[in-house]
Amino acid sequence: MSSFSEYYSGFEKMQEFIISDLKNATIKGHANFLVAMALFNYIEILGGFCYPCDIKEKEIKRFNFVFTDLLPVEYKKVFENIRDRIATPYSILRCGMTHGYLPSTFVKNNQNININYSIKGIKNLAEYDQCIKDKQCGVDLIEKNKNEYLISVYNPRFIYDLLSAFEKLKQKINNEDDYKAKFVIRASNINIDRLV
Repeated sequence: MSSFSEYYSGFEKMQEFIISDLKNATIKGHANFLVAMALFNYIEILGGFCYPCDIKEKEIKRFNFVFTDLLPVEYKKVFENIRDRIATPYSILRCGMTHGYLPSTFVKNNQNININYSIKGIKNLAEYDQCIKDKQCGVDLIEKNKNEYLISVYNPRFIYDLLSAFEKLKQKINNEDDYKAKFVIRASNINIDRLV
């Protein structure tokens, strides 16, 4: 059985790989949609270190926790706005992009609600840095017309904020026994100590 420090080291390697891969895919590969889709999937993965057990709707709880507790407060506002106006953010952001592709239609109160996505990429490192300075949140919900919304994803800002979510979770793991215990369970289950 591995030690906490081996699990933690693997977690840091995972963090480094994810952030580096997302930045490279954004700046060098211009893989805008794939990066946005990966970001929403990585959020669920990160939440797995807080909800490692086999609980009902664990995927949704993992996703929601990161959005409402680890990402900056602006994301919680967008999360609540999407939830209150359309449907669960997990179904729209994580599943909508991964399984439903673009655009999507959701039904609320017997009415169709149409969602379009706009993924904002960049051309170079200067634009990457500028996006982080200009935007306060990597996800935005815009009402275009009645029952028609646009979700904009600003990849550079979102990547930057995902890194801060990793750091916030690491603080919780290092300072709160409950988070540390959950982390060890999940890290053990996925053999994170074996990352090279």
